[in-house]
Amino acid sequence: MSAPSAPAGVVPVPPTRPAARRRRRTVTATAGVAVLVATLLAGCTGQPGAAAVVEGRAISVADVQQATAELQPYFQSVDQSTVLMLLIGAPTIESVAKDAGLAVSDQQAIDLLDKAAKSAGATTTPTFGAPAIEVIRFSLAQKAIEGASNAATLVKEVNDRLTALHAEVSPRYGTIDLTTGTVTPISYDWIVKPAAAGTSTK
Repeated sequence: MSAPSAPAGVVPVPPTRPAARRRRRTVTATAGVAVLVATLLAGCTGQPGAAAVVEGRAISVADVQQATAELQPYFQSVDQSTVLMLLIGAPTIESVAKDAGLAVSDQQAIDLLDKAAKSAGATTTPTFGAPAIEVIRFSLAQKAIEGASNAATLVKEVNDRLTALHAEVSPRYGTIDLTTGTVTPISYDWIVKPAAAGTSTK
C-alpha cells in the first residue's frame, strides 16, 4: 500500500528509518523499566512510605528501619523482615494476651531491653523508640501465652486471628505468609546481576 499524499501546504514527514525506530523503542523500554523498578521499590501498599498496611493500619518503613537498628546490637537474628512481621502481628497477640489477663506493659518491655543492653556490655542506657518496644511486647505476650494453663486454646486463637488479617506488604520486603509468620523476599529475574570475576557477559 502506497503512503497517502500530503495535503496541499503541508510538508510531508519522511519515513522513519528502522534503525532509528529501534533506538527510540530501546530508550522507551529502558525508561519504562526504570519507572517500574522505582514503583516496586516505593511499594504497592497504597500509602507512600508504608512497609505494610494491616487492616488499614500503616507500618512505616522508617519504623521498621528504626526498630531494626535499635534491636540488632542486643538480639540475634534481627532483620527488617522479622521486625516487620512482628509489628504486623503485635496488636493481635497483645489483644489475645490482654483478654486472657496476660497484658504486657511498655515498662515490662523497656525493662527487658535495658537488661539486654547491659548484658551486651552497653556502658550507657540506650533509648528505644515505640516500634522497638512494640516488638518486645510481642515477644513478652507470646511467652506469656505459651506459659498459660490454656496455652493451646490461646495459641489457636492467635493463629486464627493472624491468618484472617488483611495485610499488604511492600514488594521491597517480599510476600507475606500469615500462616507461617514469614516474609519471603521477591527475586526479580529480569534484573541483570553482575558477572562473576573472570567471566564474560558476551
